Amino acid sequence: MKKPKVEIMTKSGLRRTAWSSTLESILTIVFGVLLVVWQDDIVRIIAYLVGGFLLLKGGFTIASYMFSKEQKKGLNGELVLAIVTFLIGVVIFAVGEQIADVFRVLVGVLIIYEGLIRLDNAMKLRSAGVVNWSAVMAIAIIMLTFGMFLAFFNGAMAFLIGWFLIVTGLIGLFSDVMFMQNTSALLEKLGGKKK
Repeated sequence: MKKPKVEIMTKSGLRRTAWSSTLESILTIVFGVLLVVWQDDIVRIIAYLVGGFLLLKGGFTIASYMFSKEQKKGLNGELVLAIVTFLIGVVIFAVGEQIADVFRVLVGVLIIYEGLIRLDNAMKLRSAGVVNWSAVMAIAIIMLTFGMFLAFFNGAMAFLIGWFLIVTGLIGLFSDVMFMQNTSALLEKLGGKKK
């Protein structure tokens, strides 16, 4: 009887995930600065850029899944997320004049998603016995609060969204650095490889 394959975390894998998250935080800050400086004029441009990015990212992931030799049967979390990402991109291009409202909701949802990722990171750090896991947890809660405010509050202006993006990006960078500094402890606790 064959033993099931167990996916073992590596330090390089954790760092790659953290660097990807860091890049997203930096892009969030850049979008925030553009919104603060150009406000309403930039909303439509950024929304279409985000829509294009989501279409490409979702489409590429779906195509990679379809043509992968190691394709697993059925839907997995990565494929579902790719399909949702692609559909959000389609919606952005379909709504036309209502793009600003869609953009506001989209930004809120993306911040909620980032907050959930950091919430998961906080729980991993806690299980590894890292002392400052509560700081990452607090950051995650702040991000979730900002995201819900933007997604559900109609009065959120482009200027306010810009500042939320800047703050969220800076908070995200801080939590990403903390996560990267503690990858060794996390791997030790979870039995991963330090490669």
